[in-house]
Amino acid sequence: MIHVLELVVVLLAWTIVVWRRPTVRTSFQTQPLWGAFVALAVSLTIRMPRVAEAIENVTGVAQVGTLLKHATGVVAMLLLVNWITALVSPTEEPPAFTSPRYITAGVMICALVILFFLIPERDHGGDYFITDHAGDAVATAYQLVFVASATLATGVGTLLVGRASRVAPAGGLRRSLATLALGNLLGVGYCALRATYLLVTASGGTWPGGDGAFETASKVVKLGAITLILAGTSYSVFALALRRWKQWVAMRRLYALWAVLTDAVPHVVMRGENEPREHSPVELTYRLHRRGIEIRDAALTLRDTAPPGLHRDAVLAVERAGVPEVERAVVAEAYWLKEVLRLTEQGLSGSGDPSYTPHPAAESEAETAWLVRVARAFASPTMGRVHDAIPENAT
Repeated sequence: MIHVLELVVVLLAWTIVVWRRPTVRTSFQTQPLWGAFVALAVSLTIRMPRVAEAIENVTGVAQVGTLLKHATGVVAMLLLVNWITALVSPTEEPPAFTSPRYITAGVMICALVILFFLIPERDHGGDYFITDHAGDAVATAYQLVFVASATLATGVGTLLVGRASRVAPAGGLRRSLATLALGNLLGVGYCALRATYLLVTASGGTWPGGDGAFETASKVVKLGAITLILAGTSYSVFALALRRWKQWVAMRRLYALWAVLTDAVPHVVMRGENEPREHSPVELTYRLHRRGIEIRDAALTLRDTAPPGLHRDAVLAVERAGVPEVERAVVAEAYWLKEVLRLTEQGLSGSGDPSYTPHPAAESEAETAWLVRVARAFASPTMGRVHDAIPENAT
């Protein structure tokens, strides 16, 4: 199961790298974030057993994948901190390569390289580096250097992003920052977990539940932190994807109602020379808005030939049918539409029904949500119950 989660996170990281690639040329501010994603994706890929084994076979250096993974991890954390700093302090100049931040990262990587090659008895095909060398003084020092780097980066990220999320306006930005802050905080927890293990094993102790329990816990916390950081920094794309999905679902749910109404009143359908493709995600917002307008235009057109008082009778029938109060207005409008269509098909017409007025909506999304409820009621068995409850003296 852990291996599957690792693969999912690797694929997610590379997906975000590819998705964000076009923005690198157009926005300088996104370059550190994209670089952080590339380094993170490389680091996660190197961690995969087959990739690590291939690197060992090519280089002939035992467990060199661990060194590469940690070095690229330090680079990823450096670039992520650069992006977070630019995010919360947009007027601050980007750090130069001679800044303390870059110098610290360079010292950390050099220390990792030196200590790695001083570790004795590095075997080819090692399973989990930290437990393979548990208790070894040099390996412990190596791990502590990496843990210190990760703690510094995630700690700074937690403080900066956490502070920004508290003052951010409610909505997507705050949720994005809160998710990113939580990912960094979980990263601090990951570092604390590894540091505790190193100190326990260095003192000759054993981890409760054995090394296997530690490895599982460490991987789960690490994957959780990375996933939250990826989600926090890419909240906009996830929010957009969710919005597109909801719009597509609304389009499909409105289709049946739209089809019968526009079949009865075909002139309300708006057509142009540059008609967008039916399933184009780029035009989905426009198409959904247009579908709602066409449904409303058809209803208003049918109102002019409906029998007077039909909607009033529908409201009374809905109440008599025992429809819950919260759904009565929706069901009444759906039944009114169904009856008007039935009368139109039979060639019957009236002088107009002033008792019908469209449901007022402050914004397009609220109007769409209302029409989706009407469409659902229009196709439900409730219409039969309402028909049976029509008053005897109905119009």
